[in-house]
Amino acid sequence: MKRTKAEAEKLVGDLALVRSRIRDLQLQVERAQQVLATAQEPAGDWEQSIPAPLRQHQLLGPVLDQAISGKCPPSEQISEAFAEVKLQLGSQMNSLNSQHQEIGGALSETFRRFARDFGTSHAQTHGTSAEADRALHTAARSDCCRWPAAPRSAVP
Repeated sequence: MKRTKAEAEKLVGDLALVRSRIRDLQLQVERAQQVLATAQEPAGDWEQSIPAPLRQHQLLGPVLDQAISGKCPPSEQISEAFAEVKLQLGSQMNSLNSQHQEIGGALSETFRRFARDFGTSHAQTHGTSAEADRALHTAARSDCCRWPAAPRSAVP
């Protein structure tokens, strides 16, 4: 009797797991159907809109060539290519942020030197005071945190 009860409890637990998994799969199917319902057919000449630097990119180029030819590249190849591109872009962003810091430091030093040489009243008149420096850095930081659309020629 105890053995049968334990087995029944195990089956009830297994059934609950199966039902939970079914609900998860149903949600995934619903989401996929929503995406398909809102998807638009690509224009017949969509490949012409791909910027040349992307088509010539060492990692994305082969993936795009396969897609253009009508063959679906393996998802692993797509993931690897985009992961590598993401790393490259992150590295470029870090380099740009570093340059931004260096330029900001040099600009701050220029403002301080101007204030020393010409006095603080001239510095305020010409927008080279410490307050102007802080305002400039604040504006530059807020600008660098935005993701503007990159010019097509800026893509490696």
